[in-house]
Amino acid sequence: LVGFTDAEGNFNISLKGLQGNKYNSLNLTYQITLHINDLYVLEYIRNRLNCGSISKSGDKCNYFVNDQKSLINVIVPIFNYRELKSSKFFQYLNFKKAVHLLIDKNHLTLKGKIDILQYYHDMKLINQNSKARENMIIDEY
Repeated sequence: LVGFTDAEGNFNISLKGLQGNKYNSLNLTYQITLHINDLYVLEYIRNRLNCGSISKSGDKCNYFVNDQKSLINVIVPIFNYRELKSSKFFQYLNFKKAVHLLIDKNHLTLKGKIDILQYYHDMKLINQNSKARENMIIDEY
């Protein structure tokens, strides 16, 4: 799963109604997108993890998890156990912080909302961050 995520997955913080420093709702999503010919791979992942959904659009299929319970109890523990090797590791760190704010409902406090905004903006900058690229780990095989 970690390898698929390094290649074809992402962690997303979506803020609906974002205007300046205010937003109406928060949605956290983990997803993997593959060609429709590889739908069986996503079905296998969904069945093994016993969570998430699959959508299809054109020649793409998408496995995604966005319910709080599955993010906390399934997705985060997997990526805590096996680290990502690409810059997606830094994306995951911000995503994980946002998930942890959900656990105690701290995302509803003023500080929590400010933190969520920071994680959201940090994730948008990760691909431009040279520090993230400098710290990538490429295994020998």
